[in-house]
Amino acid sequence: MKTIKILIALCFLFIGGQLFAQNTGLLPYENSTHTYSVTKGTIGTSTLAWTIDVGSDGTEWHVVSGAGTEDITIQWLKAGDYKLRLTETRTDYAGGCPTVREVSIKVVANAFDVFAELNTPADATACATINPSIVVDAGTLGDNSDDVFGTTTRVFKVRSEGLPADVKWEFNYAISHVLDADIGDYVVTVDPANVEDATANPLVVNAGETEVLITVSYTTNDNRQDKDFNLELVLSAVKDATGTPEKDSAAPTNNTIAYSIKAVPATTGITTD
Repeated sequence: MKTIKILIALCFLFIGGQLFAQNTGLLPYENSTHTYSVTKGTIGTSTLAWTIDVGSDGTEWHVVSGAGTEDITIQWLKAGDYKLRLTETRTDYAGGCPTVREVSIKVVANAFDVFAELNTPADATACATINPSIVVDAGTLGDNSDDVFGTTTRVFKVRSEGLPADVKWEFNYAISHVLDADIGDYVVTVDPANVEDATANPLVVNAGETEVLITVSYTTNDNRQDKDFNLELVLSAVKDATGTPEKDSAAPTNNTIAYSIKAVPATTGITTD
């Protein structure tokens, strides 16, 4: 008897895992949008009416389009159990002779979330990476506008969780250097391994991939970075391939991250009397 109970429990866990790993019309995530369809019969004198057994438009769900047609598109706003019904009624007969179709829908909590993260130490200097480490006075003696003080590189990570392995996801990203530090031109590169197109923005991440690396690099020279500043990554418009936004899309808490970069000591070349 104990073995049977264990097997039943395992089956329940498997089914539950499958249930909460989906985002389909019958098992949608909160805030996801799905379309439901029928093919109308040949009777021309009949009307179609869609209804949902609980809740109200704008609170538990929202009808995006198609309330009186063969196709209806619904955004599910709150987790819960619902019944979606379609009633077809004849208009040329006093009794109407209504027929009803019905499906059960279980809206589950949205588990899809995306995080902006650091991939290297958060607080470090933009130290010179030249070799040898002696800065050469490249221009006029005592002028450092042509001198190269090295290359600074920082790597950001964008990570997702709670998404089925067969579903793509995407996001827009922006890089900014806060505190008005002048770092001149900088180059942003995306690791192409996990995305459809590394030059695109928004980035579309391949199904089954949960991480994307974004690298920012710049040369400390005539537009040298003269003061400490934050190099920031901001994500926006995060959604999966079905158009479902991440679970905290209304007020995202994980979509901004910054490196605190300390300025490179950057004197002029040595002069003498």
